[in-house]
Amino acid sequence: MILEIVIPFYNPTSGWVQNLLIRVMELELIIDAQIHLILVDDGSSTNPTNAYEAELKSQSDRLQIVRLEKNMGKGYALRAGLEKSKSDCILLTDVDFPFDNESMARVYQGLNSGLDIVFGKRINSYYQSLPFGRRVISRSFNLLSRLLLLRDVGDTQAGLKGLNQNGKSIYLETKTNGFISDFEFAYLAVKNKIKIAHVAIKLTNNISFKNFTTKTLGNEIRAFIRILRIKKD
Repeated sequence: MILEIVIPFYNPTSGWVQNLLIRVMELELIIDAQIHLILVDDGSSTNPTNAYEAELKSQSDRLQIVRLEKNMGKGYALRAGLEKSKSDCILLTDVDFPFDNESMARVYQGLNSGLDIVFGKRINSYYQSLPFGRRVISRSFNLLSRLLLLRDVGDTQAGLKGLNQNGKSIYLETKTNGFISDFEFAYLAVKNKIKIAHVAIKLTNNISFKNFTTKTLGNEIRAFIRILRIKKD
């Protein structure tokens, strides 16, 4: 079995290559699958893939690198990566691999059980690790999502999801380019009545988060409003 992991990134921090490769090796030890990476450079201004491509490929021949000429946003980058995927087991996560291997294995196992999409569900310790402003925004967004659109989906914004080819086709239908694309993805999945489940996921140690910038928050709010209008229509 081949498990593909699609990872978008933008100006990753120093040491990201070694951390990524170590985590992949650790994950392969606990799941019965060969991991292939699809890395999407979302227009990094530091152009890290040119500097580290040789290092990546010297240690793993099971990876693809997709480069975007400018920063397009998480949703756009994930679609670009998914277009390269071929496996029926695909994980979407962040370049720092913020969730522990047991959480990733549970998402993978959900796909193996026949589910089309497995959403990671963040537990309380995740929210406690967030800066206060981001914690309030994240919890408020989840509440609004359940009340207005997705009563059956408890958490759309966790940075870990699994999908098969049915789920992939749904994600490729999304139009939004930022973080809110995860919400649009969940909305389309529910609308199309495919098989969905949630699994609890836990952060690794020493993961830290920054507050949203005003620009990012404004962009996501506008995208959320556009999705509300689509549903109304």
